[in-house]
Amino acid sequence: MFSKKQIPNIITIARGVFTLIIIVLFLIDAQKYMPAIFTLFIIASLSDFVDGYLARKWHVVSEFGKMADPLLDKVLVFSLLILVFEFKVVPQVIILLLILRDLTIDSLRSYTATRGVSMPAITSAKWKTTFQMFMIVFILLFLIYPHMSWLQSAAQITGIIALILSLWSAGIYIKTSVRSPDNTK
Repeated sequence: MFSKKQIPNIITIARGVFTLIIIVLFLIDAQKYMPAIFTLFIIASLSDFVDGYLARKWHVVSEFGKMADPLLDKVLVFSLLILVFEFKVVPQVIILLLILRDLTIDSLRSYTATRGVSMPAITSAKWKTTFQMFMIVFILLFLIYPHMSWLQSAAQITGIIALILSLWSAGIYIKTSVRSPDNTK
């Protein structure tokens, strides 16, 4: 039906579709559909690992995948951060700073790319994303089970860790961009 070459990209596109469904369900009735939203978020988050893993394993990395995968990752995460913002499960400043950091660093990485300087994802940024995803998971679970206060605590702790890693990795990216060959002239 589908060739191996197409499967990673289909998984990436599915993540975009899941994100749209999550947004629609949130806007229709977040509380009513929270279990479905949670399930779709878990599937979408896991698809981020699966598509890249399969593309590398099968040696079918594509230009589309290189562009669409990180873009749809950002759309998923930003959408959820914006949608859960109003519930104040974690301090809103954490969410704002995470979004601001990503917008700033993504812009910096795009700018340096136009100058021929590649800044691939670094380990601390990957860990930031992991903790950010766990924060969203705990927020969604807390919205389903508000009587379980430990879920809110877990969301706040993972949010703080994500923010620390976010600022740490931002510093590394900024340092790298300042030291890039293009900026040493």
